Amino acid sequence: MRFKAVGRARNHRQPGAAVPRRARLLLTALTAFMACKQTVSNAPVLVLDIVGLEVPQLPGWHPDPIPRLSDPAKGGLILRLVGESSGVPGAPRIDVHLAPKGTHPPILETFLTENLRAMGELESKGRIRIVDVTQEPFRIGATPAYRVRHNYTLNQGAAQISISQVSAFVVIGERALTITAAGRTELFHSVAQSVESTINGLRIVGDNEKSLPVDVLRLEEAGKKNEAPAPEQLRPLD
Repeated sequence: MRFKAVGRARNHRQPGAAVPRRARLLLTALTAFMACKQTVSNAPVLVLDIVGLEVPQLPGWHPDPIPRLSDPAKGGLILRLVGESSGVPGAPRIDVHLAPKGTHPPILETFLTENLRAMGELESKGRIRIVDVTQEPFRIGATPAYRVRHNYTLNQGAAQISISQVSAFVVIGERALTITAAGRTELFHSVAQSVESTINGLRIVGDNEKSLPVDVLRLEEAGKKNEAPAPEQLRPLD
């Protein structure tokens, strides 16, 4: 995409004249947008063959060695990305969790609801205090997904810390996944844009991308009679 400067003929500015604040803000936003788009497009891609998901590896993030799944049907952590501050307690990280395989294909809305309920149960038990939560639908290619943002606190008094968390929920084929980025709020701010870019850069490959919309519509039209498997619940940052 190309951008060109435009101006009004009756308002010529001499070289060196101050640029209006609104124009500076627009230029800054466009520059950041183009830099973000270029970073995502040029980033290496981590391919999770088990589900056919591509995750962009943006600058500043690298895979953290994790144990290989002993039984993929049981689900678990299949990818963890950590940043340059990974040695700091509460440093941001991005986890990709594969939910256990159920007897029926999972339904996205049910998967989302159960995970939100799990966070609510953690709050009712006093383990966390949710400050705010928002959710919005989006798509990974043609595949429906949900993005959920949480801000919550752990501990109390002088030991209290604030956590920022962004999660994407998606069903690929017959498996449900959660892509969650979380970290101490004061550390999360510096990587918030790259987290959003990572989620926006997710890509489903293979037959899953083609077949999923049909499956989702079929399940929804069936009145959601099938019950989703127990999800890999959203857990607060350790």
